[in-house]
Amino acid sequence: MNELDALRADARSELRANAELIYRHSATWSDGTTCRFSVQDPSKVDGNLARSLRSRPDAADLRILKVHQDDSRPALAARTPFDSGGVLFVERYPQQSDFLDSGLAVCRLVRPERSVAYALVFPTASGQGRDSKGNPVVVRGDPQIIPARLEASTDPSVRESVGAAAATVVLFGRWGTAGNPLPNPPGIGWGSSSVLEMQGQVGSLVVKLAWPDADPIQSQIFGEPFIATWRAGK
Repeated sequence: MNELDALRADARSELRANAELIYRHSATWSDGTTCRFSVQDPSKVDGNLARSLRSRPDAADLRILKVHQDDSRPALAARTPFDSGGVLFVERYPQQSDFLDSGLAVCRLVRPERSVAYALVFPTASGQGRDSKGNPVVVRGDPQIIPARLEASTDPSVRESVGAAAATVVLFGRWGTAGNPLPNPPGIGWGSSSVLEMQGQVGSLVVKLAWPDADPIQSQIFGEPFIATWRAGK
């Protein structure tokens, strides 16, 4: 064993000896990984990673995760309940030190109570049937009820991409609730519509475009994004 290996072994031994103080949390993540870990707020610690996170506009929602060296690490976008109703998501694993791979990750702490989700109801067809006169008709199945978070968009390029009229509201949406994101629902696509009440007005939401994130991990953390339109009236 050379000097570097000896120093590395000493450092790992020290971490194991103080594991109960350093890694105060233990949880099973959504990918099935169970591990011991610590969580730090970048605004309260020093170091290059913390400083880089503090410069991000979403710094208040970011956390530094350290996983016990003897435990498996949760996968990217894996999540676990954390901090009184919050949900902790693994966002990325930064480049590790060549001296001691410390299982460091950047996480996002999502607070579901700070977000509103709308229950969208989409009709479905279960097949073909016939009416009382023997004419072929579409048989309606049970509706799909899918939660989504919605935010009005004023971006002219987005409005133009869906051909929105002046009285139409363009919405940027994500499937699922905060803390429980969803992929694109099967059977829901261009033209799918749902009745939606917004600020006391009843109207119709129409799904227009999928709007993929540049980083697919963001879709797994926040839910698959989409563009829709809404117009008052039934």
